[in-house]
Amino acid sequence: MKGEDIEDKKPLISAETNLPEITIKAVVLGIILALVLAASNAYLGLKAGTTISASIPAAVISMGILKFFRRSNVLENNIVQTAASAGEALVAGMIYMIPALLVISYWKSFHYWDSVIIASLGGVIGVLCSIPIRRILLNNPQLPFPEGVAIGHVLKASADNATGMGALVHGGIVGGIISFAQSGLKVLSDSFAKWSSMGSYVVGGGMGFSPALIAAGYIIGVRVGMSILIGIIAGWGIAMPILSHVQGFTGAADDFANGAGRTDLRYIGLGVMLLGGILTLFHFLKPFYMGLKQMLKSNKTSPTLAQKPIRTELDMSKKTTRWIGVISFVGLFFLLRYHLHEAIPLGTAHSMLVLAFCVVFAFIASFVFSCLCGYFAGLVGSTNNPLSAMMLGSLIIGSFLLIIFLGSDYFIGKEHSNFGPAAIMIILSAIISCAAAITTDTIQDLKAGKMVGATPWKQQVMLILGVLASALVIPLILELLFNAYGMAGVYPRPGMDPSQSLSAPQAAMMAIVTEAVFTHQLPWPLLWAGFGIALFFLMANHFLKRKGLHVIVLAIGLGIYLPLDATTPMVLGSFIAYIVTLFYRKKHLSRPSFFTNTRIETHKQKALLLACGLVAGSALMGVILAIPFALSESTDVLSIISATFTPYAIGLSIVVTVGLLYWLYYAACHCAPDEK
Repeated sequence: MKGEDIEDKKPLISAETNLPEITIKAVVLGIILALVLAASNAYLGLKAGTTISASIPAAVISMGILKFFRRSNVLENNIVQTAASAGEALVAGMIYMIPALLVISYWKSFHYWDSVIIASLGGVIGVLCSIPIRRILLNNPQLPFPEGVAIGHVLKASADNATGMGALVHGGIVGGIISFAQSGLKVLSDSFAKWSSMGSYVVGGGMGFSPALIAAGYIIGVRVGMSILIGIIAGWGIAMPILSHVQGFTGAADDFANGAGRTDLRYIGLGVMLLGGILTLFHFLKPFYMGLKQMLKSNKTSPTLAQKPIRTELDMSKKTTRWIGVISFVGLFFLLRYHLHEAIPLGTAHSMLVLAFCVVFAFIASFVFSCLCGYFAGLVGSTNNPLSAMMLGSLIIGSFLLIIFLGSDYFIGKEHSNFGPAAIMIILSAIISCAAAITTDTIQDLKAGKMVGATPWKQQVMLILGVLASALVIPLILELLFNAYGMAGVYPRPGMDPSQSLSAPQAAMMAIVTEAVFTHQLPWPLLWAGFGIALFFLMANHFLKRKGLHVIVLAIGLGIYLPLDATTPMVLGSFIAYIVTLFYRKKHLSRPSFFTNTRIETHKQKALLLACGLVAGSALMGVILAIPFALSESTDVLSIISATFTPYAIGLSIVVTVGLLYWLYYAACHCAPDEK
């Protein structure tokens, strides 16, 4: 990383050069891409509990489209990807929290204007939080910014007319066609499962064939994928038979595996994620504190930069940020005042005290967790940022503080007294989640902008535009997906297919934890089982690290929590990523002078863009199909085959999946004749 840091100190476009950045075509294209990428990441995040950074595909799409204009430049391209990535980041912050309001039955559907205001406030606060920490973080040589540097190199490649548009488009088309054949026409199966009984034990398994999840597995890599596989084995391979034996199930094995057994596994997975998330947060606090202390010290020794900022160091003016902050404060005040009045009946004086706490907590927690997320983005990147773990910490801290401000008298002898506080904390945490997610993405974009010589305040303006545009559309996307598939075990109408439901694992976890704080009702034996699994693997990490190995406890929890059709394709994709790594390790050893790190990364970039295209095309098809599904109130409306075709559909899906896996491998490892 040190070599990259030295290279990145000199921007592609010098501070003395002024090129058009915020242009009409850049604004329009940036907003359109923000909406498209928000839709695809909403579907992926709700289905699999993970999102991917959209900055690189946004940059590639942008450079491909801007080539059709006579006058375009790399700074315009940077502006487009900056705005576009805001949609992906904002939707991540929303889906981690807002569906929890459905789970606790505070909402029966997504309230449009409430959701718009929550997303807008959180996103804008996130941009504001990134301004005072931008210079501190970007000037810290100890933060490698892996994804920000990767985005910067893609943008530099656009200046040299080197793009990966073809791989991205091909992946999008193929991903969309396969998903349409699976979820629409049903000529391909999207999953299969087989469970049977062996005495009092339920055993079996299943497999998913989603191209979006296969590609997502390739992107997240082998360490996360293998951790998910461990969760699958621990949960579905070991815990499921034990649960069936302990409960003494009666009836069909399939019914137990898809019903009571799956519900219990969710609580075990929740326990793993809960303890893993809290310990992950504490693990990062010390390096964050030490890093921030060092950065503040070094920042004080550079007064010249602060006194006379050049173009590439100019943030939004203090006057502008002050007015935006005031507007955000007023909006937050009235939003919380409305929901406090609806959810928590209190006297006037008591209500104002609780309202003051909520507003202050939202701003302080937003800044603190935004700083944490910004630091982690520089340390491990956006994709590996433990946002859900930090939001869980925020939720728990805020809930206990709210109990103190409400007072013990509030919870005595009042019907539904716990319902309102849970809703208020989820709304508060949704704003904090959006702020932290946007700051995470903003810091990466600003790092990429620094590499190419962008103007920070123009990027910040485009981020706000991207946030506001995305906030208007995200609630519509969430409502559409909810009406078509259902979410987190909640359905808009009876008789819907549970196998098609979007898991929304983070939101379900937040709802359960919040209600538990206020009601003290949780299946503790199952949670303790999850805590035990988390502790076992946390201790195992100390021994594994000696051999250069490491497991991710949060990913293990996801492997237990999520259904097999959501996790198994990610494991397959991550396995291909590992094979690619082995291939180039062997090539580099055999021809070190020819297969340099730069050449290897060029090959891998093509496969990465192909995977991004598969994710976007498949996930967008899921959103598009939601329209006829919601209108007809059936996910079978486009099906052209009968139930007797199911075995053939499964066989065809296996063939297609093998083809996809080989395509990813071939895209990364195919060498020209002179490279073999």
